[in-house]
Amino acid sequence: MNMTLDEVKVGAKREDFRAGVQMRMLMPRLSVRVTRYVLAYTKLMPDQITMLSFVVGICAVACFASTTPWIVFAGLLGFHLHVLLDYVDG
Repeated sequence: MNMTLDEVKVGAKREDFRAGVQMRMLMPRLSVRVTRYVLAYTKLMPDQITMLSFVVGICAVACFASTTPWIVFAGLLGFHLHVLLDYVDG
């Protein structure tokens, strides 16, 4: 299945308000590109992406419990990946 970026944007849900610049500006623009890649090059189903998002989110929470700055930073990156995957799964 090869979809154009515009077709993915039309199919993507748009919400009127999201808190913060990241949620309003970055994630919708990034997620349509990641979604297009996932549709074109993988056989992942939305439920599988949801489970992956869940696992990444749990790992991020575990990282936030650390006192080591680099592990907490990894948790921050994991949290952002969790949010991105939440957008991708539809």
